Amino acid sequence: MIIPTGKRKGQNPGLASIYRALAEHEKRQAYPEAVETAHADFATLQAEGNDRSLRATCRFAGASGGQGRVGVPSTNVS
Repeated sequence: MIIPTGKRKGQNPGLASIYRALAEHEKRQAYPEAVETAHADFATLQAEGNDRSLRATCRFAGASGGQGRVGVPSTNVS
C-alpha cells in the first residue's frame, strides 16, 4: 500500500492507518444507508454554507458602502 496524497504521499502507511482504513471500510459495507445519508447531509450543508457565505459577503459589502472592508478606504481614484 502506498499513501496517495498528503504529507506522507508515496510512503507506506503505518499499522494504525491500515487498521483505521479497514475499520472504515467495514463500517461502510455494514451500513451503506448511513453512508448515503451522510453524503446527502454533507451536500446539503455545503450548499447552505455557500448560500450563507454569499449572503454574508453581500451584507458585509453593503454595510461598508460597497468597499468590502469596513473602515478601509477605497483605492479607486475618481
